[in-house]
Amino acid sequence: MPPKVLLIDDDDMIIRLYDRVLSNAGFIVDTARDGTIVAETIKYNRPDIILMDVMMPNFNGLDTLKELKSKPLTSGLPIVMFSAYDDKSLIKKTMEYGAEMYLLKSENDPDEVVDILNKILNKNKEENSSVIDTT
Repeated sequence: MPPKVLLIDDDDMIIRLYDRVLSNAGFIVDTARDGTIVAETIKYNRPDIILMDVMMPNFNGLDTLKELKSKPLTSGLPIVMFSAYDDKSLIKKTMEYGAEMYLLKSENDPDEVVDILNKILNKNKEENSSVIDTT
């Protein structure tokens, strides 16, 4: 089954671009405009990874990250923060709250983001799989 990504961003252009790029790369893509209902939605439609903007109206990415990482059901989900803001204290805070990675929109083209998401998913799959010794 193809991996599911939840893309959370308030910019329509970013959503359209990454929806297309991720879909073409074989991902099933769900989108949200902010983090207001994300935690509730994930209970019923769980993604394999989340790509989320930091600055959004209503419930921003930092608040959403904190909420998701504080709940047992979603604490293990890999979350990649994706932002235009190159603020060292913000980056540090997202990592402290449990983000897998912080990507700058200006420094990562869509194909690089796809590669990064795939690497994170593969790393998590390897960590979660058990090796059976048949010798």
